[in-house]
Amino acid sequence: MNVFYIAFYETAATFVIGIVTLYLALQVARRLILGQPYAEMLRQPNYAAVLFTASYVLCVMLLVQNSITPAVDALRTLVSVQAVFSIKFLGVSLLYLLIIFLISVCAALFLTLVSARILIAATEKVDEVLEIKRGNLAAAILL
Repeated sequence: MNVFYIAFYETAATFVIGIVTLYLALQVARRLILGQPYAEMLRQPNYAAVLFTASYVLCVMLLVQNSITPAVDALRTLVSVQAVFSIKFLGVSLLYLLIIFLISVCAALFLTLVSARILIAATEKVDEVLEIKRGNLAAAILL
């Protein structure tokens, strides 16, 4: 029965972290990089902006995905040592999950934002964000 609880915990944690990470990455891409509402991107349709946003979200998700494993491992270790599943163990694991997730999502958003800004600064003659807003797929792929 403990395996069921651990599997359910891992699935629920993955789902919640995925949704929260998706929301945060979309907000960063929209507000800090593109500065353009999604409705406007979709109405035009601006494939370059959509491609950039999707790749940005994918990068952030790939960086954050490893934050779930330590919390699940902590819960699995606590349960295997005591041979019983308890709310206290779940609370400790959730605390680990929250701390590791906050650190990893902040680091992932920061690293991807800084790397995009460095690339933008390195190519002074081309404004990648403006090119993406104009629908330039090459700029979206590069950034």
